[in-house]
Amino acid sequence: MASALTDKLSRLVKEIRGQARITESNVADMLREVRMALLEADGWTVHRLPVDTNGRIHADAVPEGPIGLGTLILAQNETGTIQPVAQFAERVHAAGGVIHTDAAQAVGKINVQVDELGVDLLSIAGHKLYAPKGVGALYVRRGTTIRPLLVGASQEHGLRPGTENVASIVGLGRAAELAGTQAADCACSTRLPSGAGCTAAGFFYRSQRVTETVRSAS
Repeated sequence: MASALTDKLSRLVKEIRGQARITESNVADMLREVRMALLEADGWTVHRLPVDTNGRIHADAVPEGPIGLGTLILAQNETGTIQPVAQFAERVHAAGGVIHTDAAQAVGKINVQVDELGVDLLSIAGHKLYAPKGVGALYVRRGTTIRPLLVGASQEHGLRPGTENVASIVGLGRAAELAGTQAADCACSTRLPSGAGCTAAGFFYRSQRVTETVRSAS
């Protein structure tokens, strides 16, 4: 568990520091750009992949050569664009890298399965699926080694010292359960006509986009 996406992403970047090459998309995001600039100043080589007119990357644009970390947002938080994470993961793994996806805007809106995506790391933010603010989670595939960002007590298997926020963690778990139930109830969405949504949960998409983002696709 973690308090925010910044916490989770900082932790995974620290672990992969030995392979100083990172690949990501070039969709603008102020916080991400600040983070990437800091990594470049620390010796990372950052490759930013171009996007098409729909804001989607093409996996065949992943550069040749070894990669330490590939990171790609699953559903873009402003446009709702769903990225081809599975294909991206294949290219990054072939280059020897670890693959991370930011699924904060996707979980609770579309079906998210780590095995189908092929990712090693997946981060979520609780408030995006109506859990309390200030709680999130980082999925780590078995066999993917990460080191703690901070050192101290042994909570979270030694990965994040400090007393856990149990109430918020329980809230995130319950929100995830409800999101899964609503997704099952709205399975009919794939049969709805173009432009239709699912009013029961309000989280389905068309043209490779999710709704309920800052600027919903029209």
